[in-house]
This record gives sequence, structure tokens and C-alpha cells, in this order.
Amino acid sequence: RSSLQKLPCTTASMATCSWWVDQVAMAGVVAVLGVAVTLCELVRVVLHGAWHALCGLVPGAATQKPRLPGGPSSGYQMTVLVDGECAVCSALRIFVAYRLRSSSRSLVRFAPAQRVADGLDSEAQRLAAIIRQHTKTPGSSLGATLDARLHAVIEARSDKTTVTTSHDATVLVGADVIFALAEACHAPYSALACIGRCAPRVATTAAYDVFARNRRAWFPPRSGRSSSSPSRLRTTPTTTTPSAAAPPGRDKPLSTTTHEGDSSFGEAAQCRQVSAEGVGFSAVAVAAFVMVALPLGDGKKDGPTQFAARCACAALIFFAAQYLADRAAEDDTEKTTKLHSAVAIGDDLPKQQQQASSAVPPSSSPGGGSETTAPPTTTTPKRAVVASPASKAFEDRYVGRASAESLAVMRVVAAFILYLFTLPFFTAPLAETALAPRFMCKPTGVVRLLGVLAPSVFGPDALLADADGLATLQHTTRALLVSVGVGFATPLVAPAAAACWLVYGGVLRSYNTWRGHSFIAAWWTLVVLAWRGGAGERFSVDAWLFHSSKKSKQVPTAELRRRQAQDRGWTRFMVTLVFANNYFMAGLSKFCASGVAWAFGSNLKAKLLQTSLTQGSFGVYLSLGLRHLPSVFWGLLGFCGLYGELAMGLVPFDAVAKLAFPTAMWGMHLGIIALQHIVFVDLLTMIPSWYAWHAVDLVLSPREDRGLYVDGPWDWRRVASEARAAVARWSPLPSRRHHAGHHKGKRLLRAGDDDDDEAGGQQQRVPLVKKSLLLQDAGAVDAEAGGTVPADEVLQQQEHRHALHNARRAAGLVFVFVFVWLQGAEWYPWNSFRMFADWTANPIDYERYVALDAERRHLRNFHMHQLNPVLNRKRFVDALETCATDAASADCAAFLAFAQPQARAMPDTPAYLVLENRVWDYERDIDRKNYCDEMTVYEYDVQANRVVRKDHVTPCDPIDWKTCCTRTIGTI
Repeated sequence: RSSLQKLPCTTASMATCSWWVDQVAMAGVVAVLGVAVTLCELVRVVLHGAWHALCGLVPGAATQKPRLPGGPSSGYQMTVLVDGECAVCSALRIFVAYRLRSSSRSLVRFAPAQRVADGLDSEAQRLAAIIRQHTKTPGSSLGATLDARLHAVIEARSDKTTVTTSHDATVLVGADVIFALAEACHAPYSALACIGRCAPRVATTAAYDVFARNRRAWFPPRSGRSSSSPSRLRTTPTTTTPSAAAPPGRDKPLSTTTHEGDSSFGEAAQCRQVSAEGVGFSAVAVAAFVMVALPLGDGKKDGPTQFAARCACAALIFFAAQYLADRAAEDDTEKTTKLHSAVAIGDDLPKQQQQASSAVPPSSSPGGGSETTAPPTTTTPKRAVVASPASKAFEDRYVGRASAESLAVMRVVAAFILYLFTLPFFTAPLAETALAPRFMCKPTGVVRLLGVLAPSVFGPDALLADADGLATLQHTTRALLVSVGVGFATPLVAPAAAACWLVYGGVLRSYNTWRGHSFIAAWWTLVVLAWRGGAGERFSVDAWLFHSSKKSKQVPTAELRRRQAQDRGWTRFMVTLVFANNYFMAGLSKFCASGVAWAFGSNLKAKLLQTSLTQGSFGVYLSLGLRHLPSVFWGLLGFCGLYGELAMGLVPFDAVAKLAFPTAMWGMHLGIIALQHIVFVDLLTMIPSWYAWHAVDLVLSPREDRGLYVDGPWDWRRVASEARAAVARWSPLPSRRHHAGHHKGKRLLRAGDDDDDEAGGQQQRVPLVKKSLLLQDAGAVDAEAGGTVPADEVLQQQEHRHALHNARRAAGLVFVFVFVWLQGAEWYPWNSFRMFADWTANPIDYERYVALDAERRHLRNFHMHQLNPVLNRKRFVDALETCATDAASADCAAFLAFAQPQARAMPDTPAYLVLENRVWDYERDIDRKNYCDEMTVYEYDVQANRVVRKDHVTPCDPIDWKTCCTRTIGTI
């Protein structure tokens, strides 16, 4: 009691304590609401993505969401009275509008409580009477009652007309309104409403009251909108729906939030909003992994953290693709509307009909909403502007059309690259691979599956050990690739060549020597061409034979030529997706191993010094000469390499990326030759060819068909114009305005944004032929001189289905690549592109190969490919380690039986083959003699046919910088 008497008990202190308690309670309520909404939004995003994935639709194409039961009954309508001057109430209205079920969209509406309290119109007076009757509130205090808590009036509804009898209405107050709104929304908000109703009513009411008391202090309205002037408070109610961005005042009654004729909050808008949220959630998760978790981890390629990071990246890819498709559909609809406005489609109608159509006044809905009366049936309708599906809009914006000449160039390039990899100085002759020890042969992917299904034909001891069978496969593959290159019987030969190369490449990859990127892009190009067809229509023997036949006299229609060009465009776009995927997945693999730390200077310097010192097919030691440069230089190289590979994912979609990033990657490959003496033969050839086969559309195609490719997404003139515009938008310097005629569609697009007089002036300068083309692109065709008719809806539906069909195929192709990458698997012909993805720490280790004579004097360097050109460095080291530690094992016996005759046949007949595994702490001594602190030596005695291991050998032997006796190039 004496302690309590010492406490301050004044009225002011009690008020202060009460205020602090109220603020703490408000903070708790806001925190609980934030966590609940975040979890619900996360579940909603996951359900949305799962729905589209299970439906097998292209990302963003499915705007039809499942109609789930729940929410207000179709026989009732709920009017929610919100504070028109409260920022929280305005946010609640928009929040609910984007989440309402399709069945509840026309049953829920909002109205400002101030109008109801003031009784400004008959509808407001009717709602006020219902609330006073149910809440027993006197008229003088109705405003304070509505201001303190949310109120909702639920009325019987018949034929979209509410019943005016107050006895048929129900009034909800406070937390019950929130639960009713949540029940009308999509899952999981409907489940959250059930959970909230199960909570103690005292707790939910208290929490609501705390939030209602403090909402204005914690979330004040925007400046200038907190109140309205007295003259505006008595303004006649309008019937237009206010902007979603502005908190409505009492002078702007809120109509039905998602009116049936309003697409602002429709299913398409909800899909865009969920896609944007999915991008946001997954981007936050990716940022947390790559900036915190992974840099502080072990830096390995695999692990629980790495797998979780790959899942977050896969989700980001999915939602980003979905968002791009949704935005393409939205922009396509806007573009179509502007084109119709620019060419003045409605000017062909009689002025009396236009005036009759525009003179129909809107009628107010009972709740203050707006409903427009349909025009009379006798009026000739204007051309309707229909929103294109996302797949069709995606096709028009990103895919475009391609010429037969473009596919012919792709065919020749793919066949040429694959043929190069069959030559002995590029890869091992297949017959020689049969001599390698069988334990080194570890098939993967399709070849492994074939070995399991048919072991007597494709097993490691069957075809892979049969020198004659492998030689036959090699000659057959070469012949088929030559036939593909010249275009002879392409529809039959291209699939056969792709199948033979699938086995051919699988044999090489069974020894892990040519892996990762090697020949993957070229093979997938051949597969797509064989799958889609059309690669033999130009520059081929097939085309020559066709033109010399009677069938060539049949001239295809313009519609058929356009459809074929669109199909070829999808073929080329799929190849571009595969091409960009090579780099994008490689960058993601690095990103999901050690995060942003991969680009640190210490990591890249260690990698480059390690690979530069490792004895390879040829010797270029520029990295060693640059070893004294600061970490900033190496970090800049790492930054450009990592984020350049990631940026390649934008190449199919962005103009700047199309122009800049493939060229940057080509320069990166030249740098890799100089800094790591590794040659990416296929990609060095593929990148210039990729630019070439997009440029031939307007160069080599027939003149009568070039109009199909002008101003397309792969017209380099348009790409350059868009790239300059994008750079100008981001540049702080003032840019010169582009020439008006450079991009022919810009003037027409701007005309729709001007006033009527200026637009009319622009329209008079539009050539008639361009007007016809614009009408066709907008979904309409010319009918007769002086008039237009609506386009054939059947033809439009066929085009949309065709675009969706192709989009599904492209999405399926990408999905398989992403799925294999997500697993971190090397499942040929799919792989995760994980070369050099892990963290390389100091000190570094590298290998040198030395041949000694009988007196143990240095003869020269040797290379393991002198034993067999298919040997992999790691498996060669593992074989030596096995023989040094367990000489009696079967693997060691097989290796020694293979190595002795091969070593005796080497030039100069070395007596010892030595592998030196050197270790160098370059941070401690950057100029260390021989760049080595100590060695682990594996010495193979050819005469005795045994392997001896020596640890911690010092000092290190001098390095012989001469490369010798390698039979292949471009291997790792």
C-alpha cells in the first residue's frame, strides 16, 4: 500500500498511461493484421500459380479463375458504408475489389458514410433509415455512430433491384463487416473469416475498436483530401466511378466497386495484381537468399539453402513470365483502341446515328452506381475493340513472324556446329572411347535410360564398348548432318540426325569430358527445327526439287503466307528461348550457390588463376600476368560475367537486351579464351549466327513478303529505335527527338492521345494503304469502299487458339529446362549449367602433367588425352587415387590394363607419367616461385605398372609452360 501511495495518480498521468496502452494495443493489432494479410496473400499467390500450372496454360493466359462457393448469396446485396475521408477505408475498398470472387463482384458495393449521415439524396436517406431502425440510433448522433465503426446493410435483391422495405434488411457493425467482406473474397480470405468468427467476440470487438480509434492518427489521409469545403458537401451526387487512387469524399459517392461492365477490377485485373504480388514475394525471397543466406553459407552447388534459393528463383521466373504476358495483353488492348481512334473508324457512320448513340444518358443505380442503358438496336454499331488473350498479345509483342530464309540459316548453322563436334580435333573419335575403362563410363540422362530399358543394345558393355558400332554411329551421324546442312529430305533427315546426335553426344558426356554448355544450343536448335518443320523451304535441295515440280505453280494465299510466317516466328522464338536459357541458367546456378558473393573479386581471381595454371589443350596465361591488379578489377569482371548471364534472360523480351547482351557474351567468351584458355566453340559461332538469322527477314526474303516482317519485334530497325527510346528514358541527359518517320506506327499511336481536331488532322495525313494494314492488325478487314464491317470472329478465334497452342508448347519447353535446373541435375540433353558455379577459396589447387624418362629427368609435358581423348580430368585423378590407395581393386586393375599399352605408345616412350596436384596460397605470396607452396604427386611407373602417391612434396618443380601433344580443343 505504501508503494502504491507513492505512484502518481493524477488525471493527466492516467490519461497518459491510457494513451500508451492504447498505442501498444494498436501496434499489436496492426502487427497481427499485417502478418495475417501477408500470409493470406502468400497462400493466394501460391494457389493462383498452382491453378495456372495445373491447367497447363501459358503464364498469364488464363484469366478464368475457378468459381468457388461462398460469399454473399445471389439473392442479396451488401452496401458497406465507409468513411469517405479515411485513407484506411479507401485502401480497404481497393483491397477488397481486387480480391472479390466473380460471383460476389456485383453483390458488394461501397458508399461514403458522410452522405448517408447527411441524407443528401433519397438513397442515402433510405440507408440512414434502415441503420437507425436496426441500431436504435437517434438521427442527431448517426454521423458519430457511422464514423466510429463500419456499417454494412444487406438487403434482399431481385433482378438487380434492391427491396426498399427496411424489415428485409440486415445491418452488420464493426468486425462483422470485415468478416463478411473476407467471406466474399477468394481463398484463403474466406477461411480467415471462419477463423475470425470462431474467436471470442469480446476480443475481436476490442481489437476493432482500438484500430478504429487510432486509424486517422496512424494512417492520416493525403494532404488536401482530409476534408471537403462546405460548398462541396452539398453537391448533387454524381454517377461516375471515382479513381481507385483517390480517397473518395462525401461529394463522390462510391458506386459498385466491381460493376459487371467495368474491367478495372475484373478477373484480368486480379490476375495482373496477383502476378505482380508473386513477383514481389519471390523477388524478396530471392534477395534474402542471394544477399544474406548464400554469401554466409558454404558456397557449394548443392544443399538445403541452395535448393530453397533455386525454388525462389523458379517462382520468380514463373510469375515474371505471367506478368509479362498479362501486361502484353493489356498493352495490346490499349494499342488496338488507339489505332481505332487514329483511323477514325466511327467517322464512316452517319452523324445522326453517332449522335443517337452518344445521346443515351446513363441511369443511376439504386446504390449510387452507374449503369449505362444499351443503345437502340436500330443503330448501326461501331466496331468493337475486344481485348486480345494474353497468348495472342504475347505473340504479337515478343514472337513476331519469321521468313523461310531465317529458318534455313538456322538449319545450316546448327548442322555445321554439330558436324564440327564430330571431327577428331574437336572431340574424341567414338571408336576410341570404347577403349577407356568401363568404370569411367557413367551414362546420364536419355542414354542412361536407354541402357536401363535396353541394356543389350545401349548398355555400357554393349554399344558404348563396341568400337565398330560406335564408328558406324559416327559415320551415320555425319552423313545425316551433311544432309541437313544441304537440305535434302529435311522433314525425314532432321529428326533422324537429332536422334543420332542424341546418342552420339550421350556417349561423349558419359565420360564427363564435354559437358555443360557443349553443343546443347545447336542440338536443341536442330530439335526445334525438326519438330516444328519448315527448315527446308529455302536454300535447300528440297526447295530446288519443289520449284522444279508442278506443285510450285500453286501460289499460296496471303492469309496462308501470314500463318506460315507466324508459325516460323514461334519456331525461331523457341530457339531464342533455348539460346538465352544457356546463359540465364548458368547465371542462376552461380547466383544460387554463393549469391552476390560469387562476383566478389576474391572468388573470380581464384577461379581464373586456378584454370589458367591448370594444364589444358593450349596455354594462355594472361590471368597470371594480371595477378597484381586490385580486387576491384576482378570484382568488375565477376560482376559483368554474373549479371551479364542473368541479363541474357531478357533477350527474348527487351530491345536493349537483344542488341547489347549477346554481343557482350561474345566478348566474354573471347575474354575466357585469354584468361582461362577455354574455348566455347559452339557459342562463339552461335551468337553471330543468331543476329544473322534475324536480319535475313528483310534482306533475303521475297519482296512481296517483306511487309510481314516490317516493324515486327525482330525488325532490327524497330529494335534499335526502341532501344534508343529506352536509353533516353533512363538517361539524365536530354535526348533528341527521333525522326517522325523512323517508326511508322508512332504517329498513329500519338494521334489517339490528342484532342479531336489534332487527331483529325493526323488522320487526314495517314495513307490509305496504311489504314488498311492497321485495320487488319486491329482485328478488322475492309469490306467496301466507304465502309467497314466487323472482322470474322471465327478467324480471330482460330488465331487465338493457334497462338495459345504455340504458347503452351514454348512454355512446356521452358518448364522442362527450369524443372531440371531446379533439381540441380545433369540429365542429358537437359542440364543445370553449373560449371564454375561454386565458390573457389584461397589457397587454390591445380594440376600439371609431366613425363619423365627412366632417370626421372624431365622429358616434356604430357596430357591425359594422349592416353585416350575421352578422359576427364577428375576421373583420371580418381583412377590414380584408387590405384595408389587400393591397388587390388577391380577399377585399378582395369585402369592399369588400359594405361600401360597406351603409355608405351606415347612419343619418347616415357618411363614415368607424373600428375602434380599443386597448392598455392596467392594471397600470402603473390610472386611465389613456381606459383606453388607444396605438391601432391601421383607417379605412374609404366614399366612396373603401378601408381605411387607422395604427399607434401617441397620444393615444387619448375613449370614447363609449353603445351604438348593434345589432340582436341575446347575441352575442360
